[in-house]
Amino acid sequence: MSMKELEASVSSLRLDAVAAACFGCSRSKTAKDIKEGLVVLEEKVCKNPAQKVNQGDTIIYGNRGQCLVGEVMGLTRSKRQKVKLTRSGKKGGKGVETDTA
Repeated sequence: MSMKELEASVSSLRLDAVAAACFGCSRSKTAKDIKEGLVVLEEKVCKNPAQKVNQGDTIIYGNRGQCLVGEVMGLTRSKRQKVKLTRSGKKGGKGVETDTA
């Protein structure tokens, strides 16, 4: 299983924003999938796209893979949250990728 480390900038630490950044899909598509119960946060199905995620949380998104929320590095100049994510599973995702293998 391949693992990729990403640095992403998200508008907030909401589940839909972080999952969309990690798995490379739109926030609206991710929010729809969350409402349909396709996303697991910390071993529980979460149907609330606005659920706040924290450092150390694990997100599993259907068959797309798993994402570990790493360090929250603070705000960018444009007031977005910068966060380190580690994704395992299928390819996709936005941000700067570095191999951790």
